[in-house]
Amino acid sequence: MEEQTTIEAGQVVQMTSTEFRKHPGRAFELVKSGQPVAISYRGELFDIVLREDDELEITPELLEAIRESREQYARGEYISFKTHEELQAWLDSLQ
Repeated sequence: MEEQTTIEAGQVVQMTSTEFRKHPGRAFELVKSGQPVAISYRGELFDIVLREDDELEITPELLEAIRESREQYARGEYISFKTHEELQAWLDSLQ
């Protein structure tokens, strides 16, 4: 019988890819309950994320906006901030 461990809420549960292949349901149930789960594969960690039905839908309009934003960035048409206070001041100025 496998040993059960207590997992603190919010603590990331790490599984190897082998463990995940053997027990995918366990990982999915943890994620569904709000527990973060990361799968290690060849030295990298991959998070399992529960996708909600109301999640962002990729539309042609969104893809066009992303393309346009990338072009603006490539042309140097962006604003950068050194601190979060600078960012906040700029956001506040928009109101």
